[in-house]
Amino acid sequence: MSSHNNSERRNNAEEVSPIAPTGLLRAIVFLILKFSSQVSIPSRDYLISMFSVFGPLDSSETHVSEEFRYAMIAFVCSDDAVEAVKSLKKANPFGQTLVRFGLQPKVISTLGNIPLVISKFYPTNVDSMKQNLLRMTEMLDKSRDRISRETREKLKSEIAVLLEKVISMPSSSSSS
Repeated sequence: MSSHNNSERRNNAEEVSPIAPTGLLRAIVFLILKFSSQVSIPSRDYLISMFSVFGPLDSSETHVSEEFRYAMIAFVCSDDAVEAVKSLKKANPFGQTLVRFGLQPKVISTLGNIPLVISKFYPTNVDSMKQNLLRMTEMLDKSRDRISRETREKLKSEIAVLLEKVISMPSSSSSS
């Protein structure tokens, strides 16, 4: 793929991107990877390096959860995310350890990256529920000194129970 095609694709994507006129919102697309429990998950840095060949990533929105066996790679351009999925379908470098994968669009605020619920554009589905639960867990991990250990563990336990229920639900955008 030539660099001319990449920049042409990005320009087209930017023109149709659902960004508010004030510039307070921006769209990203998550590639969500679910790994088996038999091996350790690739590191965040490794995944960023691996998937950045398809286009720019938002590293601040890219997360890995060893506990829940998920990785979320945030693509700036949806076309790049689609190319990454095509590549995974053609030649999966993770083999049997990658249980499933899929794309999930998300509109976020540029003010502190506060996730927004905009159901008119992106209806809630199983994958977005999983993503939100994983982000809640990550936020709890980062709030060590602001929340008591007991409260944090109770919340983390409740999130884990919910996540297991959501994981067992049929997914609307995952592949195998």
